[in-house]
Amino acid sequence: SQIIILSLGVAVLIAISAASQYFVLQARDDSEAVIHTIEVENQISTLLLEIRRAESATRAYLLSSGPQFLQEYEVAAKNILPAMDKLARLTADNPTQVASAAELRKAVEMRLAEFVARAKPGEKIRIDILRNGRASNAVEAISKVSASMRAEEARLFALRNTSADRSQQMVAIVTTTGSGIEIALAGFSLMQVRRASRARDVAERKLL
Repeated sequence: SQIIILSLGVAVLIAISAASQYFVLQARDDSEAVIHTIEVENQISTLLLEIRRAESATRAYLLSSGPQFLQEYEVAAKNILPAMDKLARLTADNPTQVASAAELRKAVEMRLAEFVARAKPGEKIRIDILRNGRASNAVEAISKVSASMRAEEARLFALRNTSADRSQQMVAIVTTTGSGIEIALAGFSLMQVRRASRARDVAERKLL
């Protein structure tokens, strides 16, 4: 029976180690997925911030013709496409987001073209642009697509965060359960040793 108990103990230890390793790796992957989702959300915000900076600088330039505003616009405009490229790379693993990113890129490029048109010299053009304060199709598309992408990332965040929590709980459950089984086997083994010792003592007394 000692051999059986020892074999069971080894088998349980191996099973616990394998299960713990699996759930630890799963928890790590889930945590990385959560971090990735946050990175995507932050990059969407970064892209929209650069677009707003370019918009603000363009309007300030139209109102004042100040060269500092044109320079501010140029700095922001140069950051927009790299920010869009980074967002596309971050979402390359999600077909839904890939399609949205392609749609968003088209809208962003349209918006950049509008910025360039606004920055052209000509007082009449500037006044007409300022009077026509309605949002362009590009602005509406950027707002709609970016909101859709954020909603998708929020959905993924909820799923991945739940999965990460579940994996961490499973690590704790497997470890605790395995430790309990090992303690129970050790206790049972000790009882068997004591029982065998008493039986031996009784047999020795009978021989005397």
